[in-house]
Amino acid sequence: MHSRTVYFPLIAAEALMIEPTETEGKENLDMFADTMLKTASHGAPVKRLDEVKVAKDMALSYAPGCG
Repeated sequence: MHSRTVYFPLIAAEALMIEPTETEGKENLDMFADTMLKTASHGAPVKRLDEVKVAKDMALSYAPGCG
């Protein structure tokens, strides 16, 4: 699945705004919404990620056959 534009607005607690491009079709958007609802991390203990630490200390993994 292609990464959409993601933004965390500061006006509402724990808000997440996802902006698909204008070229995304309804089938892709529906698939993305279904995936988010079924596989989202509900009740995760992390409130806000430290983006600087994540950029400096990346923990990458690769699973053959995925993507």
